[in-house]
Amino acid sequence: MSKPSTPNEQIEILFRSIIGPIGATGVAHLMHEPEHIEERVTVLVNTFNEFPDLKEPFRLLVKSLRSQEVEISLEEQIRLYTTKHTRFWLLANMVNKILRTKDLALDYKTGRMPSKPNELLKFAYQAQESLGAEGRYKDIAFACGFLYDFVFHVQRSPLLDLGKNRYDDLIATNFTRSLDQAKKVVLLNKYKSKLSLEKLGPATPFLRNLGQIILTFLNQNSAVEFYKRLEMAKPSEPIRLALEARLFGIHTAMIASYLAEVFPLFENLGEIMSVWGFPFLSFVHGKKDVHDLAGMGLIGVMITEKYKAVDFGLLGKPSLPMPELLHLDFVLTPEAKNDLKI
Repeated sequence: MSKPSTPNEQIEILFRSIIGPIGATGVAHLMHEPEHIEERVTVLVNTFNEFPDLKEPFRLLVKSLRSQEVEISLEEQIRLYTTKHTRFWLLANMVNKILRTKDLALDYKTGRMPSKPNELLKFAYQAQESLGAEGRYKDIAFACGFLYDFVFHVQRSPLLDLGKNRYDDLIATNFTRSLDQAKKVVLLNKYKSKLSLEKLGPATPFLRNLGQIILTFLNQNSAVEFYKRLEMAKPSEPIRLALEARLFGIHTAMIASYLAEVFPLFENLGEIMSVWGFPFLSFVHGKKDVHDLAGMGLIGVMITEKYKAVDFGLLGKPSLPMPELLHLDFVLTPEAKNDLKI
């Protein structure tokens, strides 16, 4: 893929090859997992009804795993396979209806795929497990990981013309970094009172770092070397965004705000990511909840990439190293610094 000539061209490719296709999969309702198994089964049955061509291969798959002399209902098939594995199986197949890659190809005669469904969607599985499979962050984590899975597979699809280039290592590295930063955000949020959008906090680094991957897809000739230099220079986030915008015409926060509009589960994240790096823009417009969430997410990212405890001074003021957080009523206490191991 040659470098798009204008920001508008990059945004057009972004929506045509990634944003639009994610929405077209129809997976949004599967990002939330109901607490009770009866509700989970109902959601999965409804999904099969939306994609009836998947019913027969699923029946064959379940039957091959546990031979039954008597045919059982779809609900019983789901319970036998478990709602967890059925969810992954459905997601992988719904994605491949759009991407059509060999990695996700379904054998309609057996119901099997090239690998176990949870291995094909490994980032969703890892994110959910790492941030608490039963905790309040499980849906947000799962959805963020799923976006990484989608991007991992889209590079092998006809939707992107990447030639022979593959970015498996870049995606895996950015996912690991995002997971570490998300955990920092979760810990930070324990020390911030009145944080109304707190549940969305762990998503901010995932979306921010995913933006870098997508910019690399769109600008293969220049992005890899650019991010190598950026890794060494360790600029502040506003400067980083400015450098990206100058070179590429768009920056990671802009892409992140588009990504945040994909799932209803991410409500409010679009606005949060639109002021990423410049949270005071929300504060001056009276949107303190958006400001605070963006600010806390920014601290979580920066303490893994740039700043240490000493940078916040004895009083632990985030605005000391990050003037863009001047309005954030938060103090990085000694206890928090110790908890965060910075």
